[in-house]
Amino acid sequence: MNDDHNQINANYIYDIKPAFRISPIFLLIVFIMIVTGLLAYFNQTGVRFWVFLFVTSGWIVSLSLHEFGHAIIAFRGGDTSVAEKGYLNLNPLKYTNLFMSIVLPVVFLMMGGIGFPGGAVYINMGAIKDKTQRSLVSAAGPIATAGFALILLIPFFLGMDKSSDVVHNVFWSGLALLAFLQITALIFNLLPVPGLDGFGIIEPFLPDEWMIKLRKIGGLFILAIFFLLFNDTPFRDVFWYSVKRITDFVELDIQLISNGFKLFQFWNF
Repeated sequence: MNDDHNQINANYIYDIKPAFRISPIFLLIVFIMIVTGLLAYFNQTGVRFWVFLFVTSGWIVSLSLHEFGHAIIAFRGGDTSVAEKGYLNLNPLKYTNLFMSIVLPVVFLMMGGIGFPGGAVYINMGAIKDKTQRSLVSAAGPIATAGFALILLIPFFLGMDKSSDVVHNVFWSGLALLAFLQITALIFNLLPVPGLDGFGIIEPFLPDEWMIKLRKIGGLFILAIFFLLFNDTPFRDVFWYSVKRITDFVELDIQLISNGFKLFQFWNF
């Protein structure tokens, strides 16, 4: 039994190695994030534009990690097609089309400062027989988002933003905004609505007849969510109340977030 298990692990490692190669595009985006972060930290000329690039590139990094989370768990569950599609390379251009993955989420950032999960990997759930594994595939994306958010929040947990010189507040504002966007994306994506990961987590355990009906009108649910979120509704109040409770819990300064958003909108003077 152990020999068989070891053989399966060996085959898995052999199969994943050629599929898992970090994309140069992803590395370039990480490089842009680091460089613009440093330029913002040292308050260089054009600092508002550096904050914009820092937050935008950081958001694309988080999107790549989110979709990679889905793909790697799907691969382990039996869907080898994710490797063929290039989903294991952290290349954001592989996660659906350019408009949906990058342009639309950035537009949402410009409009309202909410982290809109724009990417998507197409998983062959039929290749994943276990219901729990299919649920984990959906959960893996939000877990990756939460992990990235925690990494961004470490300096704030350590009080580095408060002990830093005032000249570096621009950077801390941008970092606070980027962490805040992860929180909004996480809450939004965990809503139990067809088309979002929150629904995907519970979907494998729902009756088939429910699924057939819900899939037919799934797009309407997303439109309804956007309508409720961007209008004066109780849903919007509950959503932003939940966001505030989490930001308060992690001691993320709302003033830094607000300042970060103002800096991000470099086109407004």
